[in-house]
Amino acid sequence: MNSHDTISVLNDLIESCFDSQRGFQEAADNATDTTVKKFFTETSRDRGRFMMSLMREVRTLGGGPEVRGSAAASLHRLWIKIIGTLSGRDDRNLLAEAERGEASVIKSYEQALLTGLPGYIHSLVEAQYASIKRTQELIKNMLAAAKAASAAVSR
Repeated sequence: MNSHDTISVLNDLIESCFDSQRGFQEAADNATDTTVKKFFTETSRDRGRFMMSLMREVRTLGGGPEVRGSAAASLHRLWIKIIGTLSGRDDRNLLAEAERGEASVIKSYEQALLTGLPGYIHSLVEAQYASIKRTQELIKNMLAAAKAASAAVSR
């Protein structure tokens, strides 16, 4: 894979991380449970660090990092705001939206890992991907716990 193609793939991941970072920050702003709020805030920071690492690689390759954000992510953040406003800031709904957002980020990383990135960049992307997968599992577990707690209260 040539440098131009690698830069393009990395810029796509930068966009995904940017979208994810902003989405998690929006979720943190709307969460009520302190544990959920802290989790969203920390995950937002992690995505910012991922984005900065990818930007460094783009610069190393002689390119310019692009941070543009996607229209789909803007709609996703709007949906998170609506959930926070209409549902009385329901953390379960925020977690469900975070899970949906993570699926999109994971798909971007999986596509990038199939492109033939140079070895050292592939390793970086693979490590970020593994972290994102762990985050997705944490979100699923938090969502299941929130649903179970809600069901217990309803009984």
